[in-house]
Amino acid sequence: ETSDSTAVALNDQAGVYTYTFTLTDEFGCEYSRDLPVTVVQIPEPALPEELSICTGSESATLNVNDNYTGDPNLVDYSWNNGASGEIISVSDTGLYTVDIVTYNADRSVSCFVSDTVYVSLQPMPVADFFVSPASGCAPLSTTLHQNCSFVDGLPHTEFPLSYQWTVTNSTNTVVFTSRDANPSLTLQMQGL
Repeated sequence: ETSDSTAVALNDQAGVYTYTFTLTDEFGCEYSRDLPVTVVQIPEPALPEELSICTGSESATLNVNDNYTGDPNLVDYSWNNGASGEIISVSDTGLYTVDIVTYNADRSVSCFVSDTVYVSLQPMPVADFFVSPASGCAPLSTTLHQNCSFVDGLPHTEFPLSYQWTVTNSTNTVVFTSRDANPSLTLQMQGL
């Protein structure tokens, strides 16, 4: 309520609000008028600035994760790659932008917001190794050779790999660990 000729209303929730303006003249007569005001919710997209995803031949999923709680028929999602919807799949590295427009019931009022994310699809590494020599008399000095590749078959020298080797014996006790690409070790007892 206010006694001024101008009123400011702040509505942070979507919906239809009715404001009543009442005027009282010098004779005490009251005149009033209702004014409906429609407030359309603006979603708040929560895309990260950058997203690195390990992927093979499959695509990655982008989810706007906005806070829109209104009628799903009154919101449009439009991506710069031509896709639509709150959740999309992408298969290429690049900058993805989504435009979100929300509407009132008769689509006469709309609100707009945009968000972007840079997606970097990294090739999935495939772990593989061999041991040389693989058998012999104790103590056996041997080398673990990494033979890793990528699921797409390309070398991808731009993506350095890191390694974590763990060797256990027949009782599942850890007897050796290393972060080297091709570590050497000496096995002292049979069954290791």
